[in-house]
Formats: sequence, structure tokens, C-alpha cells
Amino acid sequence: MMTRAETLYAWIWRTFGTRPFSIFDFELTFPAPRPHRTLSELKLRGYVERVGRGTYRAVPPERWVERRASLRPADAERALAEAPWPYCFTAETAVRIWTSGRYAAGSTPAYHALHVAVRARDVPRWKRFLAAAGIAAREAEIRGTGAGIEVILHRRRAIAASRVGGLPVDPKPRVLAFVRRNASIFAPAEEMIRRA
Repeated sequence: MMTRAETLYAWIWRTFGTRPFSIFDFELTFPAPRPHRTLSELKLRGYVERVGRGTYRAVPPERWVERRASLRPADAERALAEAPWPYCFTAETAVRIWTSGRYAAGSTPAYHALHVAVRARDVPRWKRFLAAAGIAAREAEIRGTGAGIEVILHRRRAIAASRVGGLPVDPKPRVLAFVRRNASIFAPAEEMIRRA
């Protein structure tokens, strides 16, 4: 089932194609209580682009797909580094960082999760910040089918981090405790982390 934004994008594409349209055109075609806000949200999600003052155009589907599929883990890491709130990599992402990439679990060719610990009070801000950067994010407690690059937010009261390869990451004792709790998957990484 398509989301409301996806449905709206499909109908905008079908109605206007690549032709520019004004906010007035949009309002006449799609009854919206706040057309400016709706178009702003669609722009943030990459469905439309602003081509002039009060004028938009639908992003062609193939370009939208290419933009979404071209995001790399390094792009998400850069976006995280630009945020004004404290964070650190945790869980399997911390294992990957502490082992200098020699031990990685949980990724596939079509899915790469970045597990990030953030202060609980900052979660809503992180979600808005990442959405504006075009990066999918969800809280660790929420399960779902993953695709592409996704930031998994882990709530913490406070953030304590070590620096490994310039990245903020859970301190070694915390990562080793995670490895022991998940020994069936991560046991081979324990010695690598100890030596790091």
C-alpha cells in the first residue's frame, strides 16, 4: 500500500508530468488545506523540486529512484556529523567500526543500517533532521522491512563515546558486552575488539 505522499506524487506526475505548476495550479487540482506546507513536505521527500518562486515541477520517477538508491553509508555518516546533538555509533555498527570493517553483520547489497545512540529527548529532532537530509530513520524498537541506507535510533539517557577512526562510537566495554550478549553472531569479533 502506498503512503499518502507516494499517492500524491503519482497523481502529480500523472497530472503535470514535467510541466511546471504553480501553488495555485496545485490547489485547483488537489484540494489541500495547506498547499504550501504540502508542497514543502513533498520537496523535502524529493518528489517535487522548486523551479521558481511559487513554482514546482514533479521529479521524474527514474531520477527520484536514482537519488534514493545513490545514497551511501558515508553520506549518512557525513549528515550525522553535521547534526548539533551528541550521538555515537552502537550495536553492530560499533562492532564494524571497532574491527576496522573486518567484521560486519546485518548488511546486504540492498540494505545497510547505521545503529546510532542518541539522547531520548533528541529523538524527534533527529527524525526531522534526517528526513530533511533524505535519510530514512526509525527507532530501534520499531520493526520494519529495511531497504537502502537506514539510521536506527537507540534511545539513551546520556551519550558517552570513544573516538575510533575519527568516529564517535560506544566505548570498548559497552561494545564487548553487546558482542557477548549476541555471541551467536558476533563471537568472532570479540578478540579483534580486545586488540583494537
